[in-house]
Amino acid sequence: MKVSFILFGLLLSLQASTQIHTKQPLPDSTTFKTKIIGNIKKFIRWTDRFGDNYLILTETNKIASPANITKSKVDCGNGCTNKELYAYHFAGNDSLIWKLNDFIKNCNFDNIVEFRDEATKITDLDKNGIAEIWLMYSMTCTNDISPRTLKLIMYQGNKKYAIRGTSQPAKQKTDEKLGNKYVPDKEFQTLRQPFKDFARNLWTQYLYDVR
Repeated sequence: MKVSFILFGLLLSLQASTQIHTKQPLPDSTTFKTKIIGNIKKFIRWTDRFGDNYLILTETNKIASPANITKSKVDCGNGCTNKELYAYHFAGNDSLIWKLNDFIKNCNFDNIVEFRDEATKITDLDKNGIAEIWLMYSMTCTNDISPRTLKLIMYQGNKKYAIRGTSQPAKQKTDEKLGNKYVPDKEFQTLRQPFKDFARNLWTQYLYDVR
């Protein structure tokens, strides 16, 4: 059964890239506001053989940390900050399938925790009628231009697969030593080649912090 998703009332194939206007979430998102944390950055609705599905990506504002020192035992000085991101998959009316949360806390420099919005994809690569959800995000606490922690996460149902590594700052500024590390977890390594190829292409396309 071919999976499709609904975006602003248009029915598109899951094989196509999903594009969302992140500043104008679909009206459906109001249903979930009491169940999520943070500011909505992306909202996607689609239908597969299990019915209606909703993916919501959120980021919190930077907030002052009560800590006096960082994890590396550096004095917070003028203050440290915390920042988090969340991803939620709801199905049906409001049943939570899974929730992802990541964060940087006690950061005394630039606290960057953000999704690669355009890297969010809904696919059905194995044609089983159950959507795969792909998302990427980067994180760092730094006062310079250097590679960030970069993660690519894929879910099918409530099963999570992950690739963890590092970004490159920009095409004109790369770090050959620390940048573009790419480490699939053991679950991801069990996937078939089409999934691995899709992940590698997605990683390459959204590797750079400045595009």
